Parts: sequence; structure tokens; C-alpha cells
Amino acid sequence: MAFAFTDATTDTTSFSTALELRRKKRPTDFFFGAYYFFGSTKESGGSRATTENRLLGRTRIDRDLTDRSFAFGQVSAEYDEIQRLSLRTDPVAGVGYRFVAREKLTISGRSGPGYVYQRYFGGDTEDYFTILFGGDLEADLPYGSKFRWSAEYLPAVPDWKDNYLIRTTADWTMPISGWLDFKIAVFDTYNNQPPPGTDRNSFTTTAGVSFRF
Repeated sequence: MAFAFTDATTDTTSFSTALELRRKKRPTDFFFGAYYFFGSTKESGGSRATTENRLLGRTRIDRDLTDRSFAFGQVSAEYDEIQRLSLRTDPVAGVGYRFVAREKLTISGRSGPGYVYQRYFGGDTEDYFTILFGGDLEADLPYGSKFRWSAEYLPAVPDWKDNYLIRTTADWTMPISGWLDFKIAVFDTYNNQPPPGTDRNSFTTTAGVSFRF
């Protein structure tokens, strides 16, 4: 949970919250995450305008095939008012491999076929088959802190060069006391063919507190 407020010539408000569930018990690793970001601004004498209203959910399950290789299935769904995105979903299934599999460091890659569906405000839609290329890193750092990074490239099969999505997430967590952590998180989505009037890149970063239970 993170919150920021400014009351001056320009008033700003921003809020974000998230819920993540993870269960690791060999041979499976299950993850679910839901995230919401909201921001608004108001100039003196003007009306308030929304600067961010974004909802994202994703789930993924891995099943070990060997000590280092695994099969996976995943799906995500996203709504972004500023990017005029009513719905984006991209189910994928495939296989992956852990290049580094240590107690405090894991680096893996994964790939597989999938399907991207995007519906924009006004009813315009786009869909295509894709091949996902992704990578993940998880590291335990000094003082109990943890770092996670994930990147995914989803190109359209018939148009790899000019139609694709790139999605990156990262977070760093530092324990404060018991179940309370401080967390910095980054979410970035690059859409090479966005709807008219919007930018290709959508970047969000937050800093706040995290509760473990």
C-alpha cells in the first residue's frame, strides 16, 4: 500500500495497493497478483483530472519437469483508463529452464505460444498469436531484503518487428519489523502499436509499506 498527497497551487493525489499470493511446494509453484494504481491532479481554479487509473491481475503456475526445467501456464488481465485500454489479456503456456538455481539466487528463462487480445475504448479490438520470451530473477540480499525482476516480450507471430508488447516488473523489499516491510515496485508496459492519442510506454513506480501474513 502506498499513498501520496500534495496540497499547493497544484493538488495531487496518488494511491496504489496490491495483493500477492504465492505457494511453493515442489513440484509446483503458484503465484497470483492483483494491483491497482490511481492518481489525480488539480490546478488552482481548475477541475480535477485523472492521471492514472490502472488495474492489473496476473496468475502463473510452474510445475517442475526436472531439477532445472519446468512447464508453466500463465494469464494476465489489464485495464488502463489513461491508455484507453478496456481489456488486455494474454494467456500463455510453455516451458522454462533455471540457469541459476541456488538457495539465494534464481535466474530462469521461459518461452511458449500464447494469444494476445486487446480491446480499447470505443470498441476497437486487436488480437494475435504470439510466442512469449521471458526471464525472471529472484535474489535474497543482505539484511533480509529481497529483489525480484521479470521481463516478457510478446511479438505478433505474423509481424514480429512492428507489433509487440514488452512488459517489465521489478520490486525490492526491505524488512522493517516482523510482518511489516518497505517496498519499492516498478511496472512498465511498452505497446509498439498503441491506440491514437496515447504513448507507447506506460510506466509506474511506487514506494510504500507491505504486510506479510
